[in-house]
Amino acid sequence: MTRPRRLLAAAATAAVAAPALALAAGSPAQAADLVPTVQVSKTTVLADGTTTVTVTGTGFDPSLAIGTRAPLAGQEAGTYVAFGKYAEVWKPSEGASSSSRQNGATGTAVKWAIPEPGYTTLSSSAGAILLAEDGSFTTEITIDKAALDAVATDSSLVNYGIYTYPGSGAVQPLYETYTPITFADVLPATPTVTGTAQVGQTLTAVPGTWEPADVTLAYQWSADGQPITGATSATYVVPGEKVGARLTVSVTGTTGSVSETATSAPTAPVAAGTLTVATPTVKGKAKVGKKLTASVTAPEGAVVTYQWFAGKKAIKGATKATLKLKKKQAGKKITVTATVVSTGYETAAVTSKATKKVKKK
Repeated sequence: MTRPRRLLAAAATAAVAAPALALAAGSPAQAADLVPTVQVSKTTVLADGTTTVTVTGTGFDPSLAIGTRAPLAGQEAGTYVAFGKYAEVWKPSEGASSSSRQNGATGTAVKWAIPEPGYTTLSSSAGAILLAEDGSFTTEITIDKAALDAVATDSSLVNYGIYTYPGSGAVQPLYETYTPITFADVLPATPTVTGTAQVGQTLTAVPGTWEPADVTLAYQWSADGQPITGATSATYVVPGEKVGARLTVSVTGTTGSVSETATSAPTAPVAAGTLTVATPTVKGKAKVGKKLTASVTAPEGAVVTYQWFAGKKAIKGATKATLKLKKKQAGKKITVTATVVSTGYETAAVTSKATKKVKKK
């Protein structure tokens, strides 16, 4: 079968003897096709234990790497995909010896992406995977730092990573790639905030998935970047003085003596709250000379003002919680409107039910 980039075969042969000439050969588009690309699903992992990552490769044109030794001498030899600890100079195309490359266990930390027909022959071998005709592969690699450190003891071996290089003794510098792997004792996640950024509402910090699973998490809420004193739980009830501020939560994960901190995106500016105020009650007899008393339940710290009405007309100066009925109110029904003001809340005004008509003495 003719391969999609068979026209590049001549350039590949030249690359074995002179890599620079291989890149120069052909059009810019052809040169771009010759550059393999590797993506690793996770490049920072826990130092302890094992982590499985997904490695995806593209652009590994099978015709560019021809084996020079068994088992694929003279055949398209594909590429090794390995988690290893290598020396600064490690590339086979630069004459580096195999001692410059220490890999993890074959089958779990090392795979061999082999094109057909070699794959069919070697598919039962540990770590064998298919290198597709279009030059792509996908595989899982197990990262075990402790196991690798146990065998990578030479001081020249300094760089952990996911490496690729040609199989079966092939020499192809384009196949030689390095994706660094770093290690951490705590792997943070980006927290998010759920709930409505409004005075009186409860916001909740969702920390995400941190590693290791037994990491201890602590919280700190901030307003416009400034830590809020005492706001150190996973939930936060927004007070009135934070109206207009943008809120964030920082989560700190700790294991042993190591800590990492991640901060959420800011909320929208905190909106004013909505006061829920019950209808005022009026006690007393609706009779000239008698006193009416209004009462209303308001949030702690709120300021309540009153306005009494005779019918639909406001009674001049009647702005206290009590009202002594006068002759001019006789025959009219009395109501009172309570206006409640609280920091960070929209003003609420509520009106009582009307009394019976005021009786004369």
